[in-house]
Formats: sequence, C-alpha cells, structure tokens
Amino acid sequence: MGKRDGSGKGIGANHNTGGCKSGGAPAWELPLQSQTVEEIYSRHFFEHLTPSEADRTLIEWRRVLKLDGKIRMIIPNLLYHCKQIFIEGQSEFVKESNFNHALYSIYGWPIGEG
Repeated sequence: MGKRDGSGKGIGANHNTGGCKSGGAPAWELPLQSQTVEEIYSRHFFEHLTPSEADRTLIEWRRVLKLDGKIRMIIPNLLYHCKQIFIEGQSEFVKESNFNHALYSIYGWPIGEG
C-alpha cells in the first residue's frame, strides 16, 4: 500500500515481510492525521488481511482520506483464477502451472516468489 499525502512520500506495506505493516505501523493504525491523504493505493495487499484486519483497515483508510480522496485497489480476479485451476499447462504470466498460479494468486505466493 502506498499513499500520496501531498508530500511526495509514500508509506509502503508488504504482507510477506513481517506482517501487514505500513511505515512501521499496521495498515489499520496509520500514524497520520484525519483527512490528510489524497489517495491510497493497495496492490495485492488486501487479500492477505484477516477479516478483522480488513474491517479495521478500511475504517482507518476512511479516517485518513480527505473527503474527496480515492482508494485504488488491485486484488486477484477470483473468477479468472477459479477457471484457471482447470486449464492444463503453464501460466502465460509466470513460470508456474496454471493450477499453482491460480492457488498462489488466491491464497498468496510463497515468500520470495511471484
């Protein structure tokens, strides 16, 4: 997850490197003032949260977003990956079988891969 808060700086988060941390804080406890962030960008991060973490994260993101702020999220295409499970052969996107690519995309890639 990265945020543009007008300073040109972002706060990164990566679930595979020690938890859902964002700039040293959990994504659901951002060290930012309310309504100060223009945009939150989350790429293949949200699906790794527990339901409780996801709820708390969305509440926190709403708190820090400006009234006209935006959240942009990239999450797995569940329908595509469910269909991909039944396609023989190698994925056209990564050096994995379609089956593994589908499962990894839904449940998360092994650390250091993908």
